[in-house]
Amino acid sequence: MIVGRESEKRQLTRAYESKQSEFIAVYGRRRVGKTFLVRQVFDGTFAFSYSGMANVSTREQLQKFYLELKKHGLKENVYPKNWIEAFHLLELYLEALPKGYNAFATRGHEGELCHLEEELQIAREISGVKTPNMIVYGGGETCKSYCRQTGLIYIDPYQVDQRNSRREEASNG
Repeated sequence: MIVGRESEKRQLTRAYESKQSEFIAVYGRRRVGKTFLVRQVFDGTFAFSYSGMANVSTREQLQKFYLELKKHGLKENVYPKNWIEAFHLLELYLEALPKGYNAFATRGHEGELCHLEEELQIAREISGVKTPNMIVYGGGETCKSYCRQTGLIYIDPYQVDQRNSRREEASNG
């Protein structure tokens, strides 16, 4: 049970109940209860969740991400070599979920906006809302612009790779 944190609980609940895509970053020092707060507020309503590990390589992060997907029921037995492949496995897992879920992830493809449009349509059908909570990983400026127009969350793979490279250099240096 959480004592206090009423403001944080209200913010998380408001975002979850919103009819629009919402993105909230829960951040802070290690061991202050970030993951516990999210788990308490949502009490198992997520189709999938993953908490990163501190001071480990990208390879170890990918391994843990894959094992979490397997634990949740992922059928594929393909170990991801990078985050693009990891998000593709998450996409496969989420596509197999029953109707009513409102959390999706997909990979954007440069020059193939029709793929993203199809993915959005599938997410709308499964979730039952016009603007589902959907993360798009990569795909360039065209996908980024489309995400802004449709209310989707865009993650730039260059920024993720740059951040991971700095972390790996720091841990190896």
